[in-house]
Amino acid sequence: MKHQVNVKIPDEELAMLKALAKGELASDCPTCGKPWDLSNLATKDPIPFSRLASKFLIEKIRDEFHKAQFKGIEL
Repeated sequence: MKHQVNVKIPDEELAMLKALAKGELASDCPTCGKPWDLSNLATKDPIPFSRLASKFLIEKIRDEFHKAQFKGIEL
């Protein structure tokens, strides 16, 4: 079962998220306008920014839970 979590984020971070979600279509940084090196993007193919936000949130929750569960010890 999936649950929806609604969050508010600042405009600047939303612009960053949308640029990352564009994948290889994003050619410039949304905050400074400089060209990007696209070799290390989170996704190569464009996806909805809300799906990317969900992916990031799930990864961060798991990371923080792991730190709490194992007191930050790497396994």
